[in-house]
Amino acid sequence: MSLTARNHPDTAAHPGLSPIVFRGAMHLGSAHAVAAPSSSSVGSIRNECSNTRLGDLPWIAGYPVAFACAHHVAAGWGGQGYYSLLYPAAGVRLALLWSRGPKLTMSLIAMEMVVQMIAGIIVPSQPGWLTASIGVARPALIYGLVVWLVRHLAARSSSSLGVAPMPLGLAAVTAPVAAAMVSLPWSLLSPELTGVVGLRQTLASLTSFAVGDMLGVLLVAPPLLWVIQAAQDRTLVLHPAARHVAALGEAAAVLEAAIVASLSLVRIGLGTPATPALLAVAWIGLRFGRTASWWAILIVAAIVLPYTATNMPVAERLALHMSLASIVVVGYLAGSFADAQARAQADLSRRDRLLYQAERLKTLRAMSVAVIHEISQPLSTLAIEAKHLHEITVSADPKIAQTSALIDRKAAGIASRNE
Repeated sequence: MSLTARNHPDTAAHPGLSPIVFRGAMHLGSAHAVAAPSSSSVGSIRNECSNTRLGDLPWIAGYPVAFACAHHVAAGWGGQGYYSLLYPAAGVRLALLWSRGPKLTMSLIAMEMVVQMIAGIIVPSQPGWLTASIGVARPALIYGLVVWLVRHLAARSSSSLGVAPMPLGLAAVTAPVAAAMVSLPWSLLSPELTGVVGLRQTLASLTSFAVGDMLGVLLVAPPLLWVIQAAQDRTLVLHPAARHVAALGEAAAVLEAAIVASLSLVRIGLGTPATPALLAVAWIGLRFGRTASWWAILIVAAIVLPYTATNMPVAERLALHMSLASIVVVGYLAGSFADAQARAQADLSRRDRLLYQAERLKTLRAMSVAVIHEISQPLSTLAIEAKHLHEITVSADPKIAQTSALIDRKAAGIASRNE
């Protein structure tokens, strides 16, 4: 039976694990059950937190609203043993940490705690409030540690790991998995809080938890980061140019064919294959870049997610969400590859123009030297002849000698200036 955290029986048994916090607490538990992150990593985040600037305050102030709204949306894909198979709040969290830096980790933890307290989820006077508080804080802390670690490794890597968008992709996959893995020991030791018993159900619960976070991150974080970057660079374009109409038609035709193929296979009872949509999104990404691939991903998600929000078996819902996650990953990779190729082509064209300009300057310099040589050669001869004239007219008439001396000086001056 599929149950959301809102009506999960353990929620009533543990007042500190009310609906909005149940997702984090069921997997992330108390600090005594799971080994805490290393003190050096936590210390690095604390040091970065002290560098929070005034420019970060609007982002911190707006985060609680975005987090609460995204958390509320996720309730439609809830189930027993996990909060949601689509958790967009994780995408909002990662986008803010990635764009503004892991120095905001502690601030985000505080804001999430405020949201839970305002909603009446964390009540210090009730039993279990400490466990609930730790369950709220731990996902944001894990995300902050992962963002710090990935950026630290990417900055020191000389391989493709340090080339965009690989660092973001690594963080988007690693953070949800790390959050789920950290909760595994506590889930095994305290099954009464999660409502799942046995290794199989626990692993299924954690898989659902990781897939929900990952899908939320992959669907929400990249477009948020693009909008933030475009707004900062003042390059945000909301409407396609006329030259892109043909590309838009091709992308629409490819995606429509994939959707029709998938629906036809579903209608004849062959399941819900992800291959047609995956190939279509990959084609659109390779042809038109990651912005086009994101719009294709958004259309596919708009078709799949309302269907999975209905009452359906957990295994089938999990399979569809994992297929959607694979489509998102392939689409972003294909679009990012196309964008990287376009940037490389533009850089190559710029280098060609610089090389052509350098060759022109080199040719102009050679021509200038040749012209100067051709001019200075007869002037040197003229100076020599003028000097000879001056020498043979020294004993001549004074006026002739004076005139020849003047010619000698003028010729010598002109020749010396053109050497």
